[in-house]
Amino acid sequence: VRFSDLCILLTARDSKRLQELYGGLPDTIRIPICLPEPENELRPGDPGTVHLFFLGSLWYESNVKAVEWFLDYVWQPLQKAIPGTVFTVAGSRPSEDLRCRLSRETGVVLIPDFDSPSSILERGGVFVAPILVGAGMKVKVAEALSYGLPVAGSSEALEGYGELLSDPLSEGVVARADRPQDYLEFIRRVAGADPELIRSRAFTLYKKYYSYARCVEELGRVLLPGGEQS
Repeated sequence: VRFSDLCILLTARDSKRLQELYGGLPDTIRIPICLPEPENELRPGDPGTVHLFFLGSLWYESNVKAVEWFLDYVWQPLQKAIPGTVFTVAGSRPSEDLRCRLSRETGVVLIPDFDSPSSILERGGVFVAPILVGAGMKVKVAEALSYGLPVAGSSEALEGYGELLSDPLSEGVVARADRPQDYLEFIRRVAGADPELIRSRAFTLYKKYYSYARCVEELGRVLLPGGEQS
């Protein structure tokens, strides 16, 4: 850090942490995570059913705690509010304890391994990210947007997504949800909205903030200051 001309970071929290560790910093800029555009379209969802999705490594404690919190505080009230809702949890290496917990829940589907998100997600679904602890930016949020899905996520899940949340286009597409009621209200709102409009807005937000084009533009300013970008 001492001999760097510039620090490229993901979030303001990263800047603060570096400052705490090393004192004075060189110039810093923030470039968000950027993802390639999905190659595969999502399959159509059942218009009569609300589908929720959580994707993440299921051996990772933060993801496990997120799923358990959602089941403990949101799932039962949501089933009463919107009967027939389906919650799909997908990821690698779930423990036997997690498998047993999910198998006891009505309407919950576990998919231990999958080839790509497009094999799991459905058009018209809602991505939930009730992450309680973590670091950096959560790739799953930008990934869900790239597939055209609305996202309800905790403050931790949305760390680093400030410019997205300040964009008026995110209204009704991305919601900060730290309380069970926040998830209930957002999911009910999305369930009654035009799915194609939400899909279009979600993908537009991805293209604007988290596509490779955004990353190339930002890096061009760093590597070719005042010069031609190609």
